[in-house]
Amino acid sequence: MSNLLVALKAIGPLIFYMLLGYGLRRKEKFSDEAVSVMNSVVFKLLLPATTFTAIYLSDIKSTLNLPFICYAVGLILFIYVLTYFFVCSFTKENRKRGSMIQAIYRSNFVLIGAAIIENMYGPESLALPLLLAVFVSVTFNTLAIFTFEKFRGNKANINPLGILITFVTNPMIFGSLMGLLFHFLPPLPAPALATIKRLSMMTTPFAMIAVGASFKFETAVSDYREITACVIGRLIAVPLIAMVISIAVGYRGVELATILGMTMTPCAAASYSMAEQMGGDGPLAGAAQVFTALFSSITMFLWVYLLQSFGVL
Repeated sequence: MSNLLVALKAIGPLIFYMLLGYGLRRKEKFSDEAVSVMNSVVFKLLLPATTFTAIYLSDIKSTLNLPFICYAVGLILFIYVLTYFFVCSFTKENRKRGSMIQAIYRSNFVLIGAAIIENMYGPESLALPLLLAVFVSVTFNTLAIFTFEKFRGNKANINPLGILITFVTNPMIFGSLMGLLFHFLPPLPAPALATIKRLSMMTTPFAMIAVGASFKFETAVSDYREITACVIGRLIAVPLIAMVISIAVGYRGVELATILGMTMTPCAAASYSMAEQMGGDGPLAGAAQVFTALFSSITMFLWVYLLQSFGVL
């Protein structure tokens, strides 16, 4: 029951922020241009501040578990490949393909997964998941850039130079690289670090408000097949694949809980803004965020309960 309460506590604010954004748009009559500006602020300012802060403040040297990190990143890549081929066979619309692929493989690991791990094993257990989150974030962002660049426009294509340019100039990748660089340099001045940390704290509320402001019920109706596939894939299929493989490999306890937190949580807060800014289907990405958040409080509790019943957590 405590894990259900933690799941509700983690998901509750996200739902509130989305409802707030939806209500503000209805009341204040936000235009599509206003919502687009909000997404631009998230993508170009707040998300880079978040990735910078996560890497800059991480304790890379003392908690580095390279075999486990390589396994987790490899698992993400495996899930991505499965998702890629599934989505490409599911829909022929390229804008939807990019948004669906991202919605299924990319989770909200740091915000929600870490909270559940802390509740299960205590604050001392957070070193491994928080360090893994650094590598997971870079992997998620790299795959998202590749995906949206490939499906940008009216026909699928691979432009290596275009992908490289997009990768180098992507604000989230820039934030990650700067965080890694400054991690090994003398400490930042306290006012500068405090400013960046405060910007990073704004990311989730502002991003979720933008998701709520972008939500349209007509999208949920017209894209119900795609949204259903995203919800089932993100909350059931992906964690099922991850748990079967991870348990077979031999992971238990905190390490298995870390993989579970990486795979069972709803769509990442960055999903909608990234889809909107990189030529994907923004409304579909936003709807996937809304519905995975709504259902995840139930599915996350069931995953934890089931695995604890089997004695592997």
